[in-house]
Amino acid sequence: MSRVGLREIRVPVGRLLEYTTARNISPPVVFGIVSIDGIKVIGSLDSSVSPRVGIDVKMTNCGISSDGTPFYEFEKYENRNRRSKS
Repeated sequence: MSRVGLREIRVPVGRLLEYTTARNISPPVVFGIVSIDGIKVIGSLDSSVSPRVGIDVKMTNCGISSDGTPFYEFEKYENRNRRSKS
């Protein structure tokens, strides 16, 4: 038997590893692979995000759709606690 453990990720911030644009739907949607604390998920990116590999993104929504598939939604993460170097 294997052990399974759960832990809470308080601030669901991850890094965008790869992305692509689905142009077969209107309006086009950007999807990406995001790594959050070592867990990789595929989700959609907010339309205001200019995607670049390596940017920090924050999970804004997740759940299970009516057909039973999970979904994850992300937006660009701006760390407002960073202090600027003088």
